[in-house]
This record gives sequence, structure tokens and C-alpha cells, in this order.
Amino acid sequence: MTNNNNLIQLQLINYYKKNRENYRKMGKRLERFLKQVFEKEKITYQSISSRAKTRESFQKKLERKGYPSLEYATDLCGIRVITFLESETKVVENFLRNTFIIDESKSEDKSDNLGEDKVGYKSIH
Repeated sequence: MTNNNNLIQLQLINYYKKNRENYRKMGKRLERFLKQVFEKEKITYQSISSRAKTRESFQKKLERKGYPSLEYATDLCGIRVITFLESETKVVENFLRNTFIIDESKSEDKSDNLGEDKVGYKSIH
């Protein structure tokens, strides 16, 4: 890795270290927002949780992906909505697609990987 890449990674890590708490707070606000809207819209779910990526995890992702700037980094703050039924997952997905701008190039339906005859991790990222 060149010195320039090392400097960029160090700057990104320092930025994230200084701003991680903001990402954590943003996740908590989004949790509250979704809970309020889901209740109002009668959207059924089991749980909603958030997390900000740890500094260590962010650093590993930087090393793995080699991002040239923060704009390329994804998943700094994550929200997880767990539903009771797969049909409820589609309702949540539709709500999120109608409410937020989705980067389709980074979206994936993990249940497509399982097939109809298998049980396992089913999620929409």
C-alpha cells in the first residue's frame, strides 16, 4: 500500500473515530422514527435495533475495500428490522423503499440465495 493510501485510510479512521457517536445517535433516532411510523401505519414487526460500526470493523473494511474517500464507505450506521412473518418483511421493505433513497447496486435479498426449499438467514440488505 502506498503512503498516500495509508494517509487516506488514517484520515478516514480518524474521521470515523471522531464521528462514530453521531452515527450511533442517528441510528437511535431512526429506530424511534420507524417505531412511531410503524405503529401509526399498523406495520407489524418483532424488533427494531440499530448500531454504529465499531472503529475496528470500520478499519478492517477500509483495509479490505481500499476506499479512496468516505463517500465510498457504506454501512457506517445500520438498522435492523425483524418481522414475525416473511410477508411482513415485504411490507417493511415497501415502506423503506417508498421512504428512503435506496442504492440498488448495494442492495441484496439474501433469501434469494437460499431457494424455496431451504431454511436459513433470510434478509433484505
